[in-house]
Amino acid sequence: MIIRALVVAAAWMAFTSAAHAQGAEECEAQAEAARALDLPRPFAFRINEDAERAVYPDIHCNVRDMTIAVRQEGILRPAYGDSDEVVDEVALFGGIIDEIKRRAGYDAATQAYGNDVRLLVYAHGGLVSHDSAIDHAESLAPFMMADGYLPLFLVWNSNLPPSYWNHLCCVQDGVASDAGVLWYAPARLFGDVVSGFARAPETYLDQGFRFVGSVVDRDDNEYRLMEEDQVEQRTDLHDLIGGLHCPEDGGSDAVRYPYVVLPPFCHGDDRLNGDGFRITPARVQYYALTPARVLTTPPIQGIGTPAWDNMVRRTRSAFRAAPAFVNRRYELDRPVTAAECARLTAFGAQQAVEAQRRSARPEGQTEEEAEEWRRGAFERFFARLDCELRADDGALGQRVSIDLFGHSMGAIVANEMLSKYPEMPYRRVVYMGAASSIRDFLAGPTEAFQRNPKLWFADLTLHPLAEARELNFGGLPPAGSLLEWVDEMFEGPRAIDDVTLGKWRNLRRVMHLFPTDLRRRTLIRVFPLQEQMPEAEFNAECVGPAGRIDRCHPIRHGDFNHFSFWRDCYVFGRMTWPAGAPTDSVAHQPRRCEFGSRAP
Repeated sequence: MIIRALVVAAAWMAFTSAAHAQGAEECEAQAEAARALDLPRPFAFRINEDAERAVYPDIHCNVRDMTIAVRQEGILRPAYGDSDEVVDEVALFGGIIDEIKRRAGYDAATQAYGNDVRLLVYAHGGLVSHDSAIDHAESLAPFMMADGYLPLFLVWNSNLPPSYWNHLCCVQDGVASDAGVLWYAPARLFGDVVSGFARAPETYLDQGFRFVGSVVDRDDNEYRLMEEDQVEQRTDLHDLIGGLHCPEDGGSDAVRYPYVVLPPFCHGDDRLNGDGFRITPARVQYYALTPARVLTTPPIQGIGTPAWDNMVRRTRSAFRAAPAFVNRRYELDRPVTAAECARLTAFGAQQAVEAQRRSARPEGQTEEEAEEWRRGAFERFFARLDCELRADDGALGQRVSIDLFGHSMGAIVANEMLSKYPEMPYRRVVYMGAASSIRDFLAGPTEAFQRNPKLWFADLTLHPLAEARELNFGGLPPAGSLLEWVDEMFEGPRAIDDVTLGKWRNLRRVMHLFPTDLRRRTLIRVFPLQEQMPEAEFNAECVGPAGRIDRCHPIRHGDFNHFSFWRDCYVFGRMTWPAGAPTDSVAHQPRRCEFGSRAP
């Protein structure tokens, strides 16, 4: 069976080799176009999710051969075309591995690889459709490649409507099942709506207190950055931030961990929280719609809570491969060869394809067993990658480094990857507005940091006031970012660390729970609140087409990936990079994001 899968895959790869080469050539050409722009600093390449508003609309490429895409339950699907189309898993996974090896430059004479490969794995956020994720990846890929990375995009449908429908009809005890759908669907819908209205009074109070703390009471420190955050967490600002000259703050000469990068204003400067809150037409509309939100809040909470739970379940399903595959993978937890790694993929792919193609499940196989083989595509790929990096005494693994980026729900995907494959050669892990809970992060991924003493973690967050005041859909739903909704409505913390990892307010309370060694390799950046930085020298750090000044920091939860988030200056800000922290090697980037000048 495995031999047949290998033969079929070889024939399919030969048939599609021309198309693969054409796609690779297209991305390389687009990367050259991105490189020719010579953008030395963080830059905006997309203003919003609208393709018409892209800053560089002509720079994009087909990402079929650098994307692992799944549909509900973690079932592999093509990046382009019908979601139900059966994908040749052996060819797809093998093609990605072959590209990594090609870039590593295998020398047959020395039987070694001669080039370093920087693999950038990116998992997008929640409330994103498959088509939107692919469109975004097409814009990202050329710029990542221009900076010397080989991108790999993890795509899944995290849109709200299909997640809720899936909850109503097709899930029983955490697994896909349409048993009793005619009974369960109306019962669940009724229960969700009723529970939303029953919990509404508590939610109104949460919204009210958040409004008072973030808008009315300017002395409430809950939503404001405080002087202690700077003094207690790090050394003097002028020692860590290039070009900013602040008076002595009385801080210790020794760095306190973790590293915290706040907006580039001196202590006591009103602009640290300043606020920029003004009455705009959108705000007027929001206040005018307050009576409407009395009606919209209950169904949002009632329907949103199970939809969110199902979104998380579907995200994790992509890392829940069949037990037989997992056992086969554990059998390779020893010195292996690349051929054995290929056979692992062939074994998993053959079972998954058979389960997906047959209208009736194989004889002797239960419905749940057939479903287990279809899901878990992310786990099957990373099992192959982990095996290849260890194969032949780690010849390839010594040349590959992995930068792992997760936005919003993408942090949940990254948690799974770090937990299941802690020994892979990670270089840095960057979360942006992470929707993962702090407890989940500390429970699993920390093993990867223990095994890799050079691995760094960066947690990028919005300004707390921006988080609390965010408006969506014209102000009809409650104010606040997705993370505010998750903490207040969708999950509700059961302990102090059962809150989202991507909010500074949460991190400030529980950072003492992080292991000491992890704290020393953790950097937290809180982005400015202002839509435009007030001084020309601040704006000079952003570049755009025809010299246009663009905002290069997020002020909404969905903004994080609208900028060159993989670049050091986006992650570290103007802070001098800590000793030992991994940095990119893009020659035209400055070591510091200097004020008022461009890199040579």
